[in-house]
Amino acid sequence: MPLGCLIRTPLLFLLVVGLFFLIWSLATGNQLTNPFSSRPPDFNNWSIDPGFTEIDPSNGQVWKIRYESRAYSTFSGLVRHTSPINEDLFAMLSHDILITSGDFADAGMVRTSVSNHRFVWYASGTERPAGRINLLHTLPVSMEIYDQLQQVRKGQSVTISGWEIQDIQLIENGRTITTWKDSGCNSLLVDAVVIEP
Repeated sequence: MPLGCLIRTPLLFLLVVGLFFLIWSLATGNQLTNPFSSRPPDFNNWSIDPGFTEIDPSNGQVWKIRYESRAYSTFSGLVRHTSPINEDLFAMLSHDILITSGDFADAGMVRTSVSNHRFVWYASGTERPAGRINLLHTLPVSMEIYDQLQQVRKGQSVTISGWEIQDIQLIENGRTITTWKDSGCNSLLVDAVVIEP
């Protein structure tokens, strides 16, 4: 009988099916079915300086990027979460990717959760787990790198490399409107993505 009611109300049936796929895609990190998938950076229309310290989208605003250092950083391990970043004020950011190693890669030992560009972890033991856990906020250097980041899925082993960002300022008419600054995570200008077979 419940199925019969749903069939008689096609809009409600479509809503239930859509809700199921939304929950499934968010739970699995599968972006192919995720209606909130990332919008690609507009590299064709943005003016980017060679040092990747300023992006001018030609709308009267400018993004200024400061780096923690010019040291090159590499993050390798098991992906336990991936989701798009859809922040209109920081449209160059593309994905949140949680990369883990050691005990943090073992779902039986450590539970993880990512929400609103932050992560938390819960360990079953009393000692701090061994290994690393890093939530990357990615800024791809090109459409090729963006396309590679789009292929990253939960459960894959990956290596993602680039330069760590200290902050990104959105400037309009010489005034800072807002600033992107991570807390305990790693904002990263990404120039290399390797997905292990």
